Amino acid sequence: MALGKEYSEWLKTETAQVEFEKWKASSSGKRIVEKNEKERKRLEKEPEKQSKVPSDFDAFKSEYKDYYTNKFSPLGIECNQMLVAWENNDPEVRALWTKMNQWVFDGFKQTYDLYGIAHDVWEKESEIYEYGRDIIIKAFDAGLVERLQDGAYAVDLVDIGVLKKGSGEERKKVILRSNGTSVYMTQDIGTALTRMRKYGNEKDLPQMIYVVASEQDRHFQILFKILEQLEPRSKGKYFHRSYGMVLLPSGRMKSREGTVVDADDLALQLGNLAFEVTMQKWPELSESEGRFRAEKIGMAALKFYILSFGPETSITFDPTKSLQFSGKSGPYLLYQYARTRSIFKKAGVDINTIKYTTDFFAQLNTEEESDLLRTLYQFPKDVQFACETRDPSKVCDSIYTISQSFNNWYRLKDKHQVVNCTDQNLKTARLLLVLASGNAIKRGLNLLGIETLEQM
Repeated sequence: MALGKEYSEWLKTETAQVEFEKWKASSSGKRIVEKNEKERKRLEKEPEKQSKVPSDFDAFKSEYKDYYTNKFSPLGIECNQMLVAWENNDPEVRALWTKMNQWVFDGFKQTYDLYGIAHDVWEKESEIYEYGRDIIIKAFDAGLVERLQDGAYAVDLVDIGVLKKGSGEERKKVILRSNGTSVYMTQDIGTALTRMRKYGNEKDLPQMIYVVASEQDRHFQILFKILEQLEPRSKGKYFHRSYGMVLLPSGRMKSREGTVVDADDLALQLGNLAFEVTMQKWPELSESEGRFRAEKIGMAALKFYILSFGPETSITFDPTKSLQFSGKSGPYLLYQYARTRSIFKKAGVDINTIKYTTDFFAQLNTEEESDLLRTLYQFPKDVQFACETRDPSKVCDSIYTISQSFNNWYRLKDKHQVVNCTDQNLKTARLLLVLASGNAIKRGLNLLGIETLEQM
């Protein structure tokens, strides 16, 4: 990216060296340099790990990038000038922004449609930033926010309980720039309080859940403390569902450095890989049917693989492993669901006509049937627990356990006859067990945003 290249060239200049020395003498620079030195000493007996501790200049390079962008970079300065013009409703800048914004939303819609994602409400920060700015200025008048020497508005992180006094970290958090333009925090404050007003009432405020990567943990910790200061009734109403990073075998995805993986490309690549796997497994399929299955299998593989890990766990997404038809995978669960439907077909029973009977449980008395019933009984509780902990991996665990129990039961066909069972009551009871297992798997997959296939 142009800014990254510009920054790399600037770091080689004498100006950068001067700024580096100033940074080392600053409180934040001293703190980081001392921290890294302590880490190097701790790892003296493990020299292979010492290389992971950044040098003083590398630490400066990382810490200084935003400051460089705003103070030295011609591109950064031009961007800031455009931001000021945008917030002042400059017609030329606004027209360009409107056109580019529409490109973004059109692209979003294509990707969301591809992944089967829908939203009830779309809210734009551009419609809220002024409200956030007004809130901050009013908070300053009320003594809740301070103004720095350069005119920026800020909060003291010690005063709001985010930092401990004497920690050595920077205490002042800017929430509105000196030129009056908004930062992320300005917009987030405006958005949060707008939603509280829109979806709450005098007696009850809504629970607000932010699903954002773990890199933003600190940001949300500060945001929630600021919001509690501005609206004391909102304390405890905000929750950050922190998510670990999703890595690829090639490494980490970084949007600012241009090393991103396009979501559309990923879905296409996974779909092509799923098509190869599908046609190998079912060579009798036509190409159109193979493509149809591959689309569902590929998306199930991607979604289930990512959601099956605890939210805060950083994972490396392995496309090949995600497409396996055995073990804990999306394709395996699709197959188990389709298997329950094929059993009804083989038994010659219309799945829509079978009804639960009062003596359903009385007919099922083998150890495997009891185990499967227990997992089915546990399923609603697992879903409730997943909701309470905001952890979809609990749903993944539950339906995988059901699938395993179902498989353990059905593979003992001599012991658990279904299709050729001569006892009609027992056959009905076991078909109901098949139906309940399939329905639970389907419901669980649907909760995860995964579509099922009726046959595979």
